Amino acid sequence: MILQPPNYPEIELSQLHKGIDNLHIDVYLTERFTKLTRLLVKELLLEKSQTKRRMADKVSTGLFNKLNEFSGSYQSLAIAITHRAKRHKNIVSVKLFQLAIIKFILTSVKQVITELLAELRKNMFNQHDTKGLAQYDQAVWLNQYQSQIFWQINHEFLSRIQQIENLNIKPLRQSLLGINWVLPEALLFNPLLKILDNHDIDMVMTNYVYLPQDSQNHYNFTYLENFLTKTLEDIALEVQAKTIKINGHRYAWQDDPQNILLLLGEAGEPKTPALISLENHLQKEDLLLAIHAAYDIPRLYQTYVHRLKPTTLYQGLCGEISAKELNKKLQQELKNKKLQRQNDHTLSIDAFVEAQKKLKRTVKLPDPTVIRRFVQDFLRYRRDLSYYQLAQQGMSQLQLLLEAPDVHLSKTNGVLNEFLEQDEYPDEDDSIRGHVILKADIRGSTTMTTELRKKDLNPATHFSRHFFDPIRQFVEDFGGEKVFIEGDAIILSFIEHQNMPENWLSTARACGLAKSILDIVNKQNQFCRANHLPALELGIGICHSPEAPTFLYYGDQRIMISPAIGHADRLSSCSWKLRQKYSKQDLLTRVMVFKQAEDDAFKGEKGMTTFRYNLNGIELESLAFSKLQSEISLQRFSLRLPGDKYKTNFYAGRYVDVKGNPQEVVVREGRVLVWRETDDNHVPTNEVYYEVVTHKTILTTIKKAMR
Repeated sequence: MILQPPNYPEIELSQLHKGIDNLHIDVYLTERFTKLTRLLVKELLLEKSQTKRRMADKVSTGLFNKLNEFSGSYQSLAIAITHRAKRHKNIVSVKLFQLAIIKFILTSVKQVITELLAELRKNMFNQHDTKGLAQYDQAVWLNQYQSQIFWQINHEFLSRIQQIENLNIKPLRQSLLGINWVLPEALLFNPLLKILDNHDIDMVMTNYVYLPQDSQNHYNFTYLENFLTKTLEDIALEVQAKTIKINGHRYAWQDDPQNILLLLGEAGEPKTPALISLENHLQKEDLLLAIHAAYDIPRLYQTYVHRLKPTTLYQGLCGEISAKELNKKLQQELKNKKLQRQNDHTLSIDAFVEAQKKLKRTVKLPDPTVIRRFVQDFLRYRRDLSYYQLAQQGMSQLQLLLEAPDVHLSKTNGVLNEFLEQDEYPDEDDSIRGHVILKADIRGSTTMTTELRKKDLNPATHFSRHFFDPIRQFVEDFGGEKVFIEGDAIILSFIEHQNMPENWLSTARACGLAKSILDIVNKQNQFCRANHLPALELGIGICHSPEAPTFLYYGDQRIMISPAIGHADRLSSCSWKLRQKYSKQDLLTRVMVFKQAEDDAFKGEKGMTTFRYNLNGIELESLAFSKLQSEISLQRFSLRLPGDKYKTNFYAGRYVDVKGNPQEVVVREGRVLVWRETDDNHVPTNEVYYEVVTHKTILTTIKKAMR
């Protein structure tokens, strides 16, 4: 068992220039995003503070649709920033952007609440009619529930950002920058950032566990922090768990909830020695009753419609005050403040008494699930307090510029960090920076056409429905363009423009499209086998050119001219001799390249000295592989394939298609073999070629290794 600290987040921004005040780092967020966000914060606040919708869980349909605009705006911003970070090799800009977004939302919510309260107070004194009374009521309510409202609105916006990050941006960062998170997810979306007071008992109880800052017994934050830290360290030594410490690390291994599961076991499992030891320590410190009571308090708090405070309920459950005293407090609260719901009039002390009895029975046989949960919740709260301080420290270094003169001054002095949507960046070059060609050589279509006609089937509709129509859909998904499509050949291009870094994934997407085309052919061949038709065979070549192609026009038809087309044609070919020899063998590799031995009698086909086997495979030109390495982060794996004397290098990475869907690509680095006509022992050379892996066995092995 190895226990190690959570990911250590460094918020180091010292390499960035100070802004116009010589103290802070200047940040400008696009006006599209800031205006929309502040408008939505106010609308959401007004809706939450309306009498009919107070504390409602769901927003109205109209506002929900507007919040979706916010989600789209953030996604556009984050995509543009990620691509520019890749382009300029500037990961710190992503860190700066994330801190700036969080700071902007938190400060905006606080400002809008303050402004609305001031506006309501001003208006209610100037109006003495029904409207003035309504605004007075609204102001009183907002002031009373300011903490809960602050939490709800922050949660609405930050949870949307978190969802977009996990679904769309995290896969993009992984593919472009090789990391899922620049700052830990737990730091960015820390519940404590969303509340006004990180020691607020109601909010802490909602997100963690009921936890007083001080108490008459040992159940308080200060005592528990010291007790649990020492006790868990001792228990880890008892069970011989290995704890990894990092010098200068501010976070302990206890701060990672997964470590607690490793040490104490999961729900449904037998008690681990560590859990038994912990129970004994908690029993000695007389903490078991308090811990179990802590998880009863939220339910009772709701039962008594917040008339009894959490602290009062805790004191009652732990026997610090009697049920009789508690009942007096309840009746007094009910007199002081009228209940709004009819069934609230039936409130009695009975629910509390029953909970107290049940609690006493439970403590005699402690619930291991509750103990595990408590340790995790407490230590997560402790870690989040540290994360809160770290985030505040990072955000305090930023200055969000909203006024045009400040933005202009900062930009003129070259110290402004701008975060815009892609189409807002000025003076971007629209020229073509390079392109990729995919050539698919389809073999067997002529024979199949003849056989279809013999069976009185229509070849045109057959190929259209089962082959070309599905391919067209995938071409759009992966951002390809048609160069040439006929029955026995497909040539597609992927063009990159200087002003669209989000599409600088042409090689990765070409690999994805090639795999999709092979899948279509496999499905087509299943139909062929069922109908006793000859199967289609395919060979795909992918080549990259770092230059713009040449275009000619024949009327309205654009014709592309590129040396990459000829290179891709050669890569997609398959030697008849190699096909004859290897097509019946169950090979893990579907591409092989051979080089003619100088002293061999066989002179190759068509005078070629290098020839290849490509049967339902995808060969990637060396230049295209280098381009792929520049597009996405690739992990290298060395595996020995069955029958090989040496290990083979594989490269795996992730990217996103045009629609933002995460995709994976695996490339095999093969070695060119020396061909001798009379010898099956083909010696490998130092020359390499690259194959996009499609064999399920290899892909499954690589995926396991990546995890």
